[in-house]
Amino acid sequence: MKNQDTPAMPQEWQAYVEGMKETGLTKREYFLAKSVEGICSNPNAHTMSPDAIARRAISIVNATFEALK
Repeated sequence: MKNQDTPAMPQEWQAYVEGMKETGLTKREYFLAKSVEGICSNPNAHTMSPDAIARRAISIVNATFEALK
C-alpha cells in the first residue's frame, strides 16, 4: 500500500481490532478535497466547469505526492 492510500486520520482503536478494515478518507482523497476547496475559493472559479476543477485538483494532488516521494 502506498503512503497516499493510507488513512488521512487513522483511529488508534482500529489497530487493536483484528481484521478491521481501515475507514475514512485516504490521504489522497483528503488532499483532493482540500484542492477542490482551494480552487473553488477563487472568485473566478465560477468560470470553470466541474470537470475542469476536478482535473486541476487531480493534477495538484498528483504533483504533491510525486514531490513527496
